[in-house]
Amino acid sequence: MGDTTVRLHGNRIATIYNNGDIQLSSCGWETVTTKSRLNAILDTFLSGIGIYQKDFVWYIGKDTFFDGYVIHR
Repeated sequence: MGDTTVRLHGNRIATIYNNGDIQLSSCGWETVTTKSRLNAILDTFLSGIGIYQKDFVWYIGKDTFFDGYVIHR
């Protein structure tokens, strides 16, 4: 079975790899909708981690979020 790609408005916002790793991207669109979709993906595949915003900066857990962020599992 291959890797799974999730798209939002034609942009690849997530790739779930066969080994369980997850790569996330806002594709430059740091919007409420993009963050909501990324969090829905995280809720589906992980527990207790999410993306949130503080002072216009996105965070994932204690890290600063960036496009291409990978969660290794």
